[in-house]
Amino acid sequence: MTNHTADSYSEENLTWLVSEVGQEWLDRVQDLRKENPDILALLGILRKQLAPEKGSLLLHQLELRERAKGKFPFSDSMLFSPTLFEQSTDFSLACYKAVRFRPYQRIADLCSGLGGDLLGLAASLADREFYVYDRSPIALALTKANIGLLPENRHQFSFHQQILDKNFLDLSSCDCWHFDPDRRAQGQRTTQWEAMEPSPECGRLYLELCENSAWKLAPATEMPPDWELICEREWIGHHRECKQQVAWFGGMTDSAGLRRATVIDGEGKPLGSFLGDPDPPLQLGSLAAYLYEPDPTLLAAGIIGDFAEKLEVAGLIPRGGYLTGDRLLDHPMLQTFRILEILPYQVKNLRRHLRQRDVGHLEMKCRGIKVDLEGLRKQLRLEGSLTQTLILTRFRERRVAILAERIEA
Repeated sequence: MTNHTADSYSEENLTWLVSEVGQEWLDRVQDLRKENPDILALLGILRKQLAPEKGSLLLHQLELRERAKGKFPFSDSMLFSPTLFEQSTDFSLACYKAVRFRPYQRIADLCSGLGGDLLGLAASLADREFYVYDRSPIALALTKANIGLLPENRHQFSFHQQILDKNFLDLSSCDCWHFDPDRRAQGQRTTQWEAMEPSPECGRLYLELCENSAWKLAPATEMPPDWELICEREWIGHHRECKQQVAWFGGMTDSAGLRRATVIDGEGKPLGSFLGDPDPPLQLGSLAAYLYEPDPTLLAAGIIGDFAEKLEVAGLIPRGGYLTGDRLLDHPMLQTFRILEILPYQVKNLRRHLRQRDVGHLEMKCRGIKVDLEGLRKQLRLEGSLTQTLILTRFRERRVAILAERIEA
């Protein structure tokens, strides 16, 4: 990994990176990297012709492009900064969100970052007018460069550097807007509602001008009750990871006051979605024939009680990490296991039992208790030929080991 410094990502160096000269150098380094994968040797070559921080910047761009391969379809041509890369929305997720923007023609993107959400909007919609705002001229330059990569780009774009908390922005000419407040404004990532910049109160002023909006939030961000009544909160995830919370306001939702959990595929298409109420508590029950592991979006949204009630299953542990029932359910937001045996969690007895069953390959899961799974795997010393699932959890105040068989959808 390239050892880049803050100097590498100074405003001066990033301005150079997005220039024609910087782009030519980046292309050259990309070709050189293919010929010479030795980072130190390549850095030595670059330092003969460029300042050290510029050479580090170019090599780190290649590393970020590599990391972004699962995040953006044209990552090998994009430009990044480390912080904006971490904050950016995955392309598939942005394309999913774009569906709710279809009725609108004039769209404002407030706090564009490097353009992750804007890329999804522009790729999914046609012939729109986009008004792009960010307080950082570098962020706007990165957004402009990344948007230029889209094929068949038939939109109109205007880019504006503006500090939204200090300068009033007239949104009256826009049909809707996307809002991505900075959650690292004080230097460290935060999920605190009141610590975002621009502030929620700034956002409230803009809602009075145009209520149709989508607010990008961290999954763990808690919203004051009076705000929750006027929007739909949606938690979106893929690959068993909750990626983002979005608050939908105005005409972008007909479910204000409710919460939604949604799972998407790699193209941004929904695999499953549940709209629910956070009020019903999760009812605990006895272990039944099947155990279900709900998607993390359901847990993050706090609607696992409503979800379990609708599907007629019970909770196994209070926070809903596992559900159980006698009916076999095929649901895109559940992983399903058939329970084979329920054992006390005692390592010696568990090791003997697994050997008797000829188990040699074990998928291990744990919720409700603390267990070093890799340490346990070494203690079990498995040698058999069969594959099974071991679920460690708490049931009726006892630590239990549930031997199960995964059922694929």
